[in-house]
Parts: sequence; structure tokens; C-alpha cells
Amino acid sequence: METLKKTVYLIILAFITFLPARRLVAQDYSSLQPAFSTSYTQETAGDYSNAIATLKKVYDDSSYEVNARLGWLNYMAGQFTESTTYYSKAATLMPYSIEARLGYALPASAMGNWDQVVNKYLEILKIDRYFVFSKKSVH
Repeated sequence: METLKKTVYLIILAFITFLPARRLVAQDYSSLQPAFSTSYTQETAGDYSNAIATLKKVYDDSSYEVNARLGWLNYMAGQFTESTTYYSKAATLMPYSIEARLGYALPASAMGNWDQVVNKYLEILKIDRYFVFSKKSVH
């Protein structure tokens, strides 16, 4: 019974210890929301350079979402090398991301790097060999 009490005590202590850290993560996300919103507005207006600058102000190297978004915005701005860099980072952060690999294929094809395009599609098929035949593409 004493062991059970110690275990419960340690679990409660762990929750109390890590609760402030969870709040910090939530604060980071709350600061990203306005930046994403602004970047979408700027993208809609065709102002890709300012949309990129807006996200770079809150850039987090470990954020899949920010890297994927910067990959897209750089692609739209015609900055293909930068785009592939951000998409690669996003794919590294989420190794099973099909979205990041599809995104990477866009600037790679725009640059005529067909070997890279083929490699990305092969990577996608390794992740999900039924990707081509998903319900969305059949209908």
C-alpha cells in the first residue's frame, strides 16, 4: 500500500511540475495564430514577401506548421530553393508527412529537378502505398 501511495504522489508531482511548461507551449501557439491569420490575408492579396516576413518574425525551427507554410509561400513567391528547404525541414520534423513531400515536389518540378520529384513520390508511396488510390482520387 505504501508503494501505491508513493506512485500516486510521484504522478501528481509530475503533473504539477510539467503544468507550467504546457502553458508556455500554449502561449507559443497563441502568438502563432495572429501571424498565420495575417499571412493568409497577405497571401490572398498576392503579397507573398510580406506573408513570408510575417511568419519569419515568429519562426520556430521545430514547428512543422510554420516550415510547411513557409515552403508554400516561398513557392508562390517563386523562391523555389528556399521553398524546398522549408518543405525538407517540415518532412524531417514529421517523417510520415505526405503533405510536406507533395509540397517539395512543386518547387522541384518548377526548377526542372525531375529526379527529386520522382524521389519524393517514391517516398510518399513508401509511407502510404495506397496513396494514389485513396477514396478522394477514385471518386
